[in-house]
Amino acid sequence: MTMHFASYYRWLVYRLLFGDEGFGQPAAASRRLLDIGCKEGRFSSLLAPMATLIVGVDVALPRRRHAGSGQHFVLGDGQALPFKPGAFDYVLMNDVLEHIINDNAAARCAVAALALGGRLWLSTPASQFSVGPPWVTARFERAWGHVRKGYTPDALAHLFSPPLEVKIIVWPEPAYRVMQLPNWLISRLSMRLARRIAALCFRADRRAWETRRDADSLSGHLYLSGRKPSTESEYPYDFTALDMRQSALHC
Repeated sequence: MTMHFASYYRWLVYRLLFGDEGFGQPAAASRRLLDIGCKEGRFSSLLAPMATLIVGVDVALPRRRHAGSGQHFVLGDGQALPFKPGAFDYVLMNDVLEHIINDNAAARCAVAALALGGRLWLSTPASQFSVGPPWVTARFERAWGHVRKGYTPDALAHLFSPPLEVKIIVWPEPAYRVMQLPNWLISRLSMRLARRIAALCFRADRRAWETRRDADSLSGHLYLSGRKPSTESEYPYDFTALDMRQSALHC
């Protein structure tokens, strides 16, 4: 099973933006990664070099899954994770928040799942996300199961900071957005070809991003990197005020 062209495009962007933080890079010690909204697990399987344990969580796990070495799957909800607080060194939420009704609860759960010094990475549509005329975009969003349009950078940061130290990158993705509908049609015939086209779109979008063309556009995606302070003394936030003292993160 070939990775979907959309996931492949996101993978390329994550590596560009967060590679210097260790995304996709070999880890010097044993690490644990939680993939919230994992689908079939193919995306997080690419992160095997950086984590000896990868746990994928989804509300609707497909029958066909890509289980690599150290990769496990749990049927669960991002709004009530069945793990102890601080169980993971990394948390990934790849195009997930826009599908979750209570995004505040999902954010709290994701942050609580992180160990001290852990890092969270996510992507989500920006507030003016568009893949064409409004009716085309609306139809895609309904088909994808989006429960909200998207986020402004400030609104997204507010979900996670505090307690995380966050940075948010606006990624306008003009070429990818233009090709979203044509590439979806192409993928019905050949996912491999659609992936190649997605890679070409990434190269064009990278040049646009590096030259700050459409830098203020919120028609694409937002990418967030959040770090949990390494020691409790660094913490600007009191987690004990939240109802997370159970063995599971019922947020």
